[in-house]
Amino acid sequence: MKSLATFTFSAAALMFTSCAVQPEPPKDLNADWLQSGSIQLSRPAPKVKASNNSQMFSFMPVSRGILRSQSWAQIDTKSKVVRIFDGEKLVNDISIVDSPELIPGEYKVILKQENPLWYAPDTYFLARNHNVPSKGDPLRFRKGALGNQAIFISKDFAIHSAALSDPDVGGLRVSESDLVNIYKHLETGSLIEIR
Repeated sequence: MKSLATFTFSAAALMFTSCAVQPEPPKDLNADWLQSGSIQLSRPAPKVKASNNSQMFSFMPVSRGILRSQSWAQIDTKSKVVRIFDGEKLVNDISIVDSPELIPGEYKVILKQENPLWYAPDTYFLARNHNVPSKGDPLRFRKGALGNQAIFISKDFAIHSAALSDPDVGGLRVSESDLVNIYKHLETGSLIEIR
């Protein structure tokens, strides 16, 4: 009982002293005191200097020039060629084996995957007179349909090296050795320009 009384008295004393009137702030306002008499517990923000660094990270969209200073690819639909660049320097020209109609524009690599699984759509099963499994069923995931590696620029479009051309698989098909070269040069986030 004695310890409870001591605790109660200590808590009351702490509350009383915490609510005490604060002293007048010192006349030297450069100290860590605020006008209200409270103590400032944070540091002032550092002064900002202008920077000439064009590679600075920010929350603004990355400019096309910065993306092109890294490795990137250009898919030329007329000449059926994938060109790999390191900055502005052409590294390799790669022949496209098969591709559907592509929508011109700028894309980014969203995923690079070793031993990728292809998610078969309903049309794949219907064309083969098979029962269509429910969405998400493991039977829909097909190993090897995209080759050993795939580079995705959307959830439905990949650059791959499938052994056979199949309209259900879609995407852009190149030879396996060429895909290894593309895979080596491009990183997640790399620019892919389709023209």
